Amino acid sequence: MQTIRRIALLALFGLAAGPGQLLADGPEVDSPQHGYERNIGAVVRDKRYYKASKIELAVDGGLTPYDSTYDNYFLGGRLTWHISDHYGWEIIDWQHAFSTVTSWTTSLVAANNLTDVQVIKLKEMVGTSFKLSPFYGKIRFFGSQVVFLDIYATLGLGMVNSETHKFTGTGPTETTVSASWDPSLNFGLGFSFYLSNNFTLNFDMRNYMAYSTTYGMRRLNSNFVFTGGLTIFLPGFG
Repeated sequence: MQTIRRIALLALFGLAAGPGQLLADGPEVDSPQHGYERNIGAVVRDKRYYKASKIELAVDGGLTPYDSTYDNYFLGGRLTWHISDHYGWEIIDWQHAFSTVTSWTTSLVAANNLTDVQVIKLKEMVGTSFKLSPFYGKIRFFGSQVVFLDIYATLGLGMVNSETHKFTGTGPTETTVSASWDPSLNFGLGFSFYLSNNFTLNFDMRNYMAYSTTYGMRRLNSNFVFTGGLTIFLPGFG
């Protein structure tokens, strides 16, 4: 008798809630995606966003957080072909710099009447990189909003266009000693937050290590650049 009562109560609840309500709360257990996720033992289930064979076009802005000699601000873009969900080729990474000397630099030279202080002024950076996206996850904010994200790393080669500037005297006087395109090794770490199937917000930190010239000698200089921007996914190959 108790079993019949339970069945009757469940039936009444189903009629009151409606079929849509009952289906909305439960996963599609037999869907191809759920079957695939079970087979691979996926920790994060119900993955919504896929990148394989897509082209990613990004527009970004950035700055150098650790350069005390110049305030460098960047405007640029990146074009990436995602070979799979985890591997991609960043075909082109282009960043144009807008640089101004800091008051710390001019004050240091003027206060000490220095005669030969040489620093690097960034002009432009171009590169190509391998992109690895090993981590995919989702975060729930305030118990309701779920945000999907990727964590990625990049490694590549490129060229950095820079000038060597010399500061002299109490003025101080700024002169350009040399200008050149130098080879660079680029690597970094970033995050992609999905807004939809077509758009993401990207934030990353990269080091553009270039062989630049100061005091007549070529040295390997680190140029850490933090960037953030909006990307759009375009139909790709396959």
